[in-house]
Amino acid sequence: MGRMGGGFTMNWLRLALPLVVAGVMNGCVADPVGRFTFSVKDDEGAALPDIKMCIAGHKGWVPGPSFGRDEFRNQEGVTDTNGMLTLEIASDQGRFSYAVQKLEAYYPYYAKDIYLSKKDQNKWLPWDQKTDIVLKKKGTPVVMYAKRTSEDKKSKVDENNLEVGYDLMAGDWISPHGAGKVADFYVKFEHDVKSETDYSHSMTLRFPNEGDGVIPYPVPLREQDDLVLPRMAPETGYTQVYVEKRGGKGEGEDQRYFSTTTEDDNFFLRTRTVMKDGTIVSAYYGKVHGRILGSDINTLYMKYFLNPNPNDRNLEVDFSDNLIKNLTRTQSPTWYKNHKDYAR
Repeated sequence: MGRMGGGFTMNWLRLALPLVVAGVMNGCVADPVGRFTFSVKDDEGAALPDIKMCIAGHKGWVPGPSFGRDEFRNQEGVTDTNGMLTLEIASDQGRFSYAVQKLEAYYPYYAKDIYLSKKDQNKWLPWDQKTDIVLKKKGTPVVMYAKRTSEDKKSKVDENNLEVGYDLMAGDWISPHGAGKVADFYVKFEHDVKSETDYSHSMTLRFPNEGDGVIPYPVPLREQDDLVLPRMAPETGYTQVYVEKRGGKGEGEDQRYFSTTTEDDNFFLRTRTVMKDGTIVSAYYGKVHGRILGSDINTLYMKYFLNPNPNDRNLEVDFSDNLIKNLTRTQSPTWYKNHKDYAR
């Protein structure tokens, strides 16, 4: 069993867990118990000792205002010299949630849920479930061009079947559709609507230069953190054309809908690439957190970050500022992380 951290408060946990943690284990409980062993390492594989953790187990539902509230019991501990910690906690429904303390030198590890459905008498199965936790070190973040598009008219195009350039540094379409000057990529919307139940929409992003493009990099939504993608953009593997499609086909019970995107979507991107004798002389690197959408409403929807330094593949974002100015708080991805009231 891991060493217990009885001397520290749980304020950090209340900020991390997306639920109300109430009550502690007090004597014997009738609910089955779950056992969980955690291994905590950094992203270079080094074990992290003395890391505070907590696990909460669902205790019950308490009637009250706004449909009442869920009540949880919790158990705390710190990792040993090998970065290991075992915790036990009871739960009436097999619902658990664990959190790791916030550390200044690492990106936050957001609370995760565990749901168990099988039990043997007073134990939830699998008993002593193993979970690996990786805390990502903070490196050298960079203030970037960053924007959450689709929140303004600069993200919408009224024309169909027409390529319109988008300037990532300006956060706008290029002239005559906006104030942008350099097309990092061209966007074209196309629609094929045969009926209300038989239709398809597509949005094509085409990057203009050899070496430009995107690399899809899916990350399960529940595993994402503030860094989301690896800190360094890849040197190869970029594709110059990306197509997002959605639509429907069929009647009645045979009606089927489709989309080429998923909630796990993320992307690396490279733009303004200059080649000489088959070698990249200069290029700008960036990333997209989440999906690239907009086919059905002629609106480019993406949350992007672009490093302003040519040939710098570092994609750690310094959220203290944004190189695109005069954005509203909903347009700027950096506002949320830099604001005292930010909550993920």
